[in-house]
Amino acid sequence: MSNKSLDMYERRYADAPAPIAQWAQSEMLGNVAAGTMRFACCQQTGTTPCKATEIVLFKDATAGKIAPLAFQVHNATMIEEFKDIFIESPVADPTTLLTTK
Repeated sequence: MSNKSLDMYERRYADAPAPIAQWAQSEMLGNVAAGTMRFACCQQTGTTPCKATEIVLFKDATAGKIAPLAFQVHNATMIEEFKDIFIESPVADPTTLLTTK
């Protein structure tokens, strides 16, 4: 994927709805066979799940590989924090985001 624009692979539906300084609920759904990664998120306001909005679809048929899960910060000015991470493998339905229902 080197030297290729992300616009070739990404479709953005909306901006993330959560303010940067507050917790958000996020879902990431990978489909190796389709070479897709879908992202949805919403503003976390309490202890119950919120209804998320799909914000990004990444699609690259050559990117679908079984590999370890990793979290990445893209630049030195970002501070990333994660909690309550749940992983479903294999995914029951690799075509459906659960948090958008």
